[in-house]
Amino acid sequence: MLEVRFNQQISMDARGRVTVPSRLKAALDYNRIHSIVFIVHQDRLRGYTPKDFSGRVEAPLMGNDAFDPYEDEKQLLRLGSATELDIDTQGRFV
Repeated sequence: MLEVRFNQQISMDARGRVTVPSRLKAALDYNRIHSIVFIVHQDRLRGYTPKDFSGRVEAPLMGNDAFDPYEDEKQLLRLGSATELDIDTQGRFV
């Protein structure tokens, strides 16, 4: 599990790219991870490695009753905004 915690404002350049914070970029490079799965949580982005996202976010939700409206809503809130983005060699994503 890759754990890098930070609370930082990020900005987008004119081409729609966001630079990954240096601490995160170093950890991703060290672990040879080239993408991040982001979910929106309130007014923040939460990022997971693809492996951690599958195990910590998707797997617990997939075991629930898909026909239960409450469980369906939980899945939609967590998984509906999930997006996997590739990190380029300069440490940016679009």
